[in-house]
Amino acid sequence: LTAVVSFPSLPTSVVVSLQQAVFDKDSEYATVAVVATVSGGAVTAAGGQITVDPTVGRFFRFSNGTVTGGTLPTIIAKLLF
Repeated sequence: LTAVVSFPSLPTSVVVSLQQAVFDKDSEYATVAVVATVSGGAVTAAGGQITVDPTVGRFFRFSNGTVTGGTLPTIIAKLLF
């Protein structure tokens, strides 16, 4: 499973994580990995793409922290199987 995050319009800062769960309940989701970190208006950690083993989870979602700054910041997140 490959998770890809891109930013057509970068925020000043945000952290985007991939989460997984066995059951589709908020309390079940756990963070698998950080997909992208934006700091100072530049993508830093993970570069916006990671590959993970999908055998543990049945449900996946992206979670982002507080988005700050930027002009109309936009996040596009995709899962590729």
